[in-house]
Amino acid sequence: MSTESSTNESKAGQPNNKLVEDLLRNLFAPTAVLSGLGYFLGWTFSAAYYLSFGFLPSSISKSVPEILASAWVELGIAVLILTLGFLIDRWLSSLVFTSASKKKNLSILLNVFFGLFIFTLLGSIAFIYVFFVLRLSLRYLLIASVVVAISWSYCVLGREMKPRIKEIKHRLVGTFEFIFPNFYVVATLTIFATIFLLNRFAIWRGVSVANIDVASHTLPVVILYSSEPLLPFCIQETSTKQYVCKDLFLIDSNENFLFVYQKDNSVNTPLSIKTFMIARENIKVVEHNR
Repeated sequence: MSTESSTNESKAGQPNNKLVEDLLRNLFAPTAVLSGLGYFLGWTFSAAYYLSFGFLPSSISKSVPEILASAWVELGIAVLILTLGFLIDRWLSSLVFTSASKKKNLSILLNVFFGLFIFTLLGSIAFIYVFFVLRLSLRYLLIASVVVAISWSYCVLGREMKPRIKEIKHRLVGTFEFIFPNFYVVATLTIFATIFLLNRFAIWRGVSVANIDVASHTLPVVILYSSEPLLPFCIQETSTKQYVCKDLFLIDSNENFLFVYQKDNSVNTPLSIKTFMIARENIKVVEHNR
């Protein structure tokens, strides 16, 4: 009787265990991965933005939600890549499945596999070469995206054909076994390449946003008042005896510092600026012009 009751209890507990496993696998795990990736890419974007103005990334003092929010573009691209990767996976899987009955078609797909492998090698070489020539160019990012897409297609096609490779009479069957040792190895390399690509895109976007902010003069203009000269060009008002710093554009701020810049009129280029990091404790009043 006791044995039956314990068996019933174990069966009753199985649905709960399965529910927990499904939640961990389908909800918490993807959320944790995307959150970690979003924080990494958001911090990369913020660091590139700050460095464009000459500030060290260590001066970034943002909350986790702010860091995640700054990576919304990269996270959107990551979701798009996952969706396209899933579609490529399903399409190539169905293509191999429908061709499995005809060994001639499998031989054709094997040739396609080797073509993708060659393009992956050539694309990787071009990826590395262009990286050193056009580090933050959009052309570099587009080339890298095409390489990653080809690499993933080669990876998925190899995974689907590996169980059926012995059925194919082809002179390059042995070569297939050599260049495709394991799906997980190739998939891991492709994933790392994708993360690296997203990282470079975040850097490119951070630098681009900083240049656009300076060129378009869209950042708010502030006037700082203090009891001592904060900057060399601050002027003391005779009536209030306070020092006034004008024509400053606010880049960012946190609880400790204000990050501002002033246009450098001594150099006749639109992106020539002087940047300053000013401690809040030295500022009495911050006046916003717009």
